[in-house]
Amino acid sequence: MIRSVAGFFVKIFFGFFLRIDKKPLHPDLEKACRLYEEDSFTGLFSRIRVWDAPFEQVEKLVPKKGLILDLGCGDGLLANYLAISGPERKIVGVDLNKERIKHAQKGLKNTRFIHEDALKEKGLSPDVIIMSHVLHHLKSFEAQDKLLQDCIAGLRKGGKLIILEIKPSLSLEYLVTIVVDYTIYPMLFEKKIIGSRVYYRKEGNWVNLLSSCGLNVKREKVTGKPFSHMILVAEKSRI
Repeated sequence: MIRSVAGFFVKIFFGFFLRIDKKPLHPDLEKACRLYEEDSFTGLFSRIRVWDAPFEQVEKLVPKKGLILDLGCGDGLLANYLAISGPERKIVGVDLNKERIKHAQKGLKNTRFIHEDALKEKGLSPDVIIMSHVLHHLKSFEAQDKLLQDCIAGLRKGGKLIILEIKPSLSLEYLVTIVVDYTIYPMLFEKKIIGSRVYYRKEGNWVNLLSSCGLNVKREKVTGKPFSHMILVAEKSRI
């Protein structure tokens, strides 16, 4: 019931903005979205995600070859987009939501989606680990620290950790982000009317944390999106 109400609101509210903003997508991103059209809700949600999140910008930061781990991949839209735009990439998507993992399976040969802790899988040493809007949904700042430590330990030497996160700021975009994270997100994916606390960090705090772990951190500026985003690229030492 809760999800149905939220789904109706999403279709009305975001559908309005999607009809207004008809910017053409990159052909590969368009192909990825079309993989989800067999289901009306996931089809609409995929369109909302590419409208509100800088996936094209993230894709440019990912090497065209190598093992790419998408932690918290959800319905797998970003993972499938990366697979389409880079056929020589090997993409592994991971999520704790079994239903969303089922939606992620689109039959692309260079993808694998699993419902388990991929960081504990033997022999898996990714070239890149991506976390797109994952960290702020964890249960505490300590849980964020722990996941980052696990990622760094599992990442190969010279590998990259790409983090797409919410950027706290005095802006309308940040206000919209807060409303969505505390209302729409929990209704759609947690079956709650109001979500639990969301753990945002300022960009500088993320940079300091990643740097203290021995990573070389670069910031990527994000503009032209309705939500308040930041992209951080943290590289592990080759030594």
